[in-house]
Amino acid sequence: MLRKKSVLLRYCYTLLVIIAGLPAAGSAQQPAALAELFRNINCSNCQTPDNNYGTYMSTHPGVVLINYHNSTGDPQDPFYTASLPGSNDRDQFYGGSSGLSDPNAYIDGISAGSGQQAEPTWEAFTTAAISKPLNAINATVAYGPNSGSGTIDTISFVLEPHKTVVVYVAIKESQLYYVNSEKYGQPPGNLWNDVFRTMLPAPNGSASFTGTKSFTVVFDPSNYPFSSDEQNMTAVIFTEDASSTGSNNSHQAEEIGVVSLAPPDGVMERNTTTNRLIIPANPIKRQGHIGIELQSSSDVLLTLSDLLGREVRTLVDGRMPSGQSSVELEGSGLAAGSYVAHLSVDGRDAGHAMLVIMQ
Repeated sequence: MLRKKSVLLRYCYTLLVIIAGLPAAGSAQQPAALAELFRNINCSNCQTPDNNYGTYMSTHPGVVLINYHNSTGDPQDPFYTASLPGSNDRDQFYGGSSGLSDPNAYIDGISAGSGQQAEPTWEAFTTAAISKPLNAINATVAYGPNSGSGTIDTISFVLEPHKTVVVYVAIKESQLYYVNSEKYGQPPGNLWNDVFRTMLPAPNGSASFTGTKSFTVVFDPSNYPFSSDEQNMTAVIFTEDASSTGSNNSHQAEEIGVVSLAPPDGVMERNTTTNRLIIPANPIKRQGHIGIELQSSSDVLLTLSDLLGREVRTLVDGRMPSGQSSVELEGSGLAAGSYVAHLSVDGRDAGHAMLVIMQ
């Protein structure tokens, strides 16, 4: 009997050790590598490598992607102009005063080549980077209300680099609905993901430093020319060597961390049980957006009418995914003034709202 108990105890102990060594269900993938891609809405050679790299990423977890838009092809690219001066600074940081040609990629801060045929090299560089993961940055976010309907995000972290580095806090946003008529074409569902929005604590990151240093970085959406939906925003924190390494202004990345800017329950009231319009600010800035929240993937019709009831613009007419998405107003050709937004979901009225657009 004692022998059976002893065997059983050893079995239970072994089982506990095995279970403890397994990753927890639903646990987040620790970031391992940083991929910075550069593109423009008028780049005819960009979408194919972007799509191929997206397919690669789907089977290689741990890659953190930032899509920068630059002025190559069209200096009026709305994602480029909305993220100035950070987008321009990052483009010239790697590409010099003339910027980078598109498409282009830097993996862990190292140039991986440009042009449509370079995408396999992007994958090879990324695979090598994953095999030597970047050191982890553990960051926290404190949320507080701003003067509008959004929140101020205070991002805190401590770094202890062993060499002189610069730290960057890149804010990116996904689920941006924009119908592109230029050469890049349209991504699935007209939704643009992992789009760079701004760089903190300054457009060119921090001052270079070494040794232990604490950082507190504040992202206040009301300070920027774009409206934003923090539900779909992420802060990517990374360091790079202050000194260049190799060719094409490469700067080796050393550490990385990712933190969501989505306010937790109780910080910002949400209603996820109905389809609805979300007007993030009124008046809306010249590069603002209208938010849509859906219970499930649905056919959406979003139109704008003037105050006489005349329809002046169709912003969305197609299928959209569940959750929150942002419909970009930039490029819609709307004059400053007052409008009424009407939302229809699967043929049924889902609400309307007055909005004022500034130029």
